[in-house]
Amino acid sequence: MRALFVLLGLLAGSVAQSVAAESCPAPLNHSFNPLMGGKPASLCQYTGKVLLVVNTASHCGYTYQYEGLERLYRKYRDRGLAVVGIPANDFGAQEPGSNQQIAEFCKVNFGVSFPMFEKRTSNSAALGGANVAAVLAYMSK
Repeated sequence: MRALFVLLGLLAGSVAQSVAAESCPAPLNHSFNPLMGGKPASLCQYTGKVLLVVNTASHCGYTYQYEGLERLYRKYRDRGLAVVGIPANDFGAQEPGSNQQIAEFCKVNFGVSFPMFEKRTSNSAALGGANVAAVLAYMSK
């Protein structure tokens, strides 16, 4: 798992206070498909929460962090923390598996219950990473 942790909490929390409930702040106005399929989920659902977006990889020196992320999620989810994982194979080909393989790995080895989105590339819109790239670009300002 690449050590890329991004807290959108200050942004999401402060923007939520100044934005009407029915609107979504621009940095959260992106949708992703769940890791195991289903309807796309919008990051807008996290408006007003502290959002930790984690770029993950199952064959990386930081993979053990799934366990800590799960503990963090379980401890603080009822107090407004949201953790979401977005697997990517961009960094040294450390996430070569399918979405199903990634989901099984996370569940069996680390008991991951926080939302995970389908594997995307974070650096190429042409390969389906437009939303990821846009979110990461915003957070890197």
